[in-house]
Amino acid sequence: MILVLSTGRSGTKSFADYLDRSPRLHAVHEAEPLLIDEVIDTLRGDRPPGALAEQLRTSRAPVVGGREYAESNHILSYAIPSLEAAFPGIRYLWLIRDGRDVVASLDVRGVLHDQPRADVRGGWLMERFRLDWFDDAPALAWDTLPPFEKACWYWEWTNAVIEDSLASIDEARWLQLRLEHIGTERHQLARRFELPTLSEHRPPIINQSRQKLTRWQGWSPPQIETFTRVCGDRMDRVYPGWRNPDGSWRPVWTPPLHTRIQLRAQALAREVVYGDGLPSRALLRLGRRFPTTLKLRARAVLGLR
Repeated sequence: MILVLSTGRSGTKSFADYLDRSPRLHAVHEAEPLLIDEVIDTLRGDRPPGALAEQLRTSRAPVVGGREYAESNHILSYAIPSLEAAFPGIRYLWLIRDGRDVVASLDVRGVLHDQPRADVRGGWLMERFRLDWFDDAPALAWDTLPPFEKACWYWEWTNAVIEDSLASIDEARWLQLRLEHIGTERHQLARRFELPTLSEHRPPIINQSRQKLTRWQGWSPPQIETFTRVCGDRMDRVYPGWRNPDGSWRPVWTPPLHTRIQLRAQALAREVVYGDGLPSRALLRLGRRFPTTLKLRARAVLGLR
């Protein structure tokens, strides 16, 4: 059994689709039941330690249809002790994405905006995330923090929890992968987990977000200071070279031409599908002549039905 650990907004859905290409794996994204309340209750000590492990054991099977089960689920990133108890020998892929891109995505979506002071059961985990779930977290007045800083702490502390949980597990059973470098690191994955056919496929880059991000290049000086203070040390370890000697920042990768074309096609498709305005005269003319065809093709580019 393989579990993909990560923060939200880190390509976990695309990665599940990629893993499912292997004939040896049955890979899914965030299987039901999600167990969000159960995971949070366990973190806060409101639930017996073995209860979550039992629910995991009864809701997931290590083998499905003769194929090893794999799940990509950022919610279970906080449940590694329970996963260990439920599935001895389980293997982990720690998928990490440039923190600047995760924070930008969370911020534009308003995920951590207007958090209620009292926890709302049944809500999505990212919207409910709080540092005071964790006994060893910094003592901060969480409710007074700006949403941007909350997003920074979400990325930093979720990855810290994953790192601390994996530290006691045999290194042969887990592997860290960087989303931006998956094109080359997929070969290491194929060797470590004996999934040779994955080396033959390049993982797709799929981003169905309809919001237009404020990339880190457009962040204000206070936002830059906040991100550096909260996330800088981990960024230095995971993405050495992300900042220049003078302290300025640079991208952690330069997409190859085919990826830039794919990303541009997705941006155009989002504008067509979500009605954000056709981006060119050519598309405008095409939309007038073949409106149905254009929208169908745009939805196909985004992987929508």
